[in-house]
Amino acid sequence: MRPDGYRLVWMPEHPDSHTGRVYEHRLVAEEMLGRRLTRDDIVHHKNGDPGDNRPENLEVVSKLWHQRHHAYGVSGRYSDEEIKELMLAGVRGRELRKLVPSTYRTVRLRRELREEGRL
Repeated sequence: MRPDGYRLVWMPEHPDSHTGRVYEHRLVAEEMLGRRLTRDDIVHHKNGDPGDNRPENLEVVSKLWHQRHHAYGVSGRYSDEEIKELMLAGVRGRELRKLVPSTYRTVRLRRELREEGRL
């Protein structure tokens, strides 16, 4: 394990190995997806613990999503209902993106609010 908490696995035959080692979270994500990760694939630890490489704690995201997520200090712990309440309270635009960097998720939730007749 590295000092920053990331785990390395000895696998010199892997195409992405660095000095014979590969990041464990990337191996787990490849297993989850059934393919090799690209250079643009970022493996995000949902709970913030770089040593917790359980599949349910990992998600493959875009670089942009990951940058926004960490730049805004987003916890990712808001439920859909909590986000809907924020929307109903008038949180919009940049402020909403700070809390929910996924545009797909906000569009989906806004559509659900309209279908429920709440927006």
